[in-house]
Amino acid sequence: MTTGQLLEYSNEPRRRKRWRWVLLVCLLLTVSTVGYFWKPLRQRAELLYWQRECMNYTRPANSVLFSVDGNLRDPDYARDPTEPQIYFWLEPACFRKFLAASRVLPPARQGPGKGTVFLHERTSKSGNRRLVHVEVWGDVNALWMIPSYEWSVIKPASLFDGAKVVNPNLQRQYSGRFVAATSSFGQFDENDSSHFTIGYQIGKRSDIIDGWLLDDDTILLKLRDAATTRGL
Repeated sequence: MTTGQLLEYSNEPRRRKRWRWVLLVCLLLTVSTVGYFWKPLRQRAELLYWQRECMNYTRPANSVLFSVDGNLRDPDYARDPTEPQIYFWLEPACFRKFLAASRVLPPARQGPGKGTVFLHERTSKSGNRRLVHVEVWGDVNALWMIPSYEWSVIKPASLFDGAKVVNPNLQRQYSGRFVAATSSFGQFDENDSSHFTIGYQIGKRSDIIDGWLLDDDTILLKLRDAATTRGL
């Protein structure tokens, strides 16, 4: 029997053909799996990206919260296109995209919106890492200062869990006399991860509100100098 005759009975071509089919099936399964999970994976990546942008968001303290400047082109300012009057309010683009990706808060109502006063990551004394968002409807009432601010404490999303509002606090109504106080954009404290500040001005008077993220996921706001609002 010659060498050529031995090759006729070899199983090598059949094995190669079988492995090709196995590889093809594995490839098809991989493509199908990626296609099935691609959309949720992309959505989670977008959510985590915009969440990170929010948790690192900063603006100068003198940033305008509300404006009627028709030439305003800053993407961090929102406008209601149904309103004939040009009216803008500070609503960071990253936060709008984060809300759209996470759906943790209800959509904003029609008409002029609330201006964002603070947006950044804060960590409580016990280590609760949260996204803190504070906002106001226009000027606050100097006679009803602290309750004029709304805040939301959001537990960040992870690779496997979505974002969740763990403690919202809506602005409370006050029917008494109104004395306007203008807020400044809040600043985070680099030396205290639970602390942030919000400046405000009442006429020529100005002072600071101190804010802290507490372990129970609430926000404590406190006038640094309560005497600023006396005699109004």
